Amino acid sequence: MRLSDLFVGEHADYYAERTFGPMGFSTMLGSPAELIELLGNLYRRVDVLEARVQRLEAKLDKILDQSARRTPLDEIKGLGQERKLNLLRRFGSVERIREASIEELCEVSGIGLILAQRIKQKLS
Repeated sequence: MRLSDLFVGEHADYYAERTFGPMGFSTMLGSPAELIELLGNLYRRVDVLEARVQRLEAKLDKILDQSARRTPLDEIKGLGQERKLNLLRRFGSVERIREASIEELCEVSGIGLILAQRIKQKLS
């Protein structure tokens, strides 16, 4: 590997010589040992950043999975998680909730007349 390979662009040779000198030794970093230590530190930092990116990608995948599981019930004001689960336990699916009458919806724990009407309106 050439020192200019560390730089990008048409002026890579110029920057390599300016940074490392004509003999390839660092004029800014001191000895070649210091350069090797610096490169080792940079590689470790890259590894840490790659691990962080992987964790963030996993979190993003989890968020996307959760948003994909959202149902039209999530958009109904006053219908929290517990009431939503009660409806799904009773009817089995959003489609069956949509087909249920207001009276049948009112039979579910936590669902009153006004909320049942709101559910019917949002799901129709």
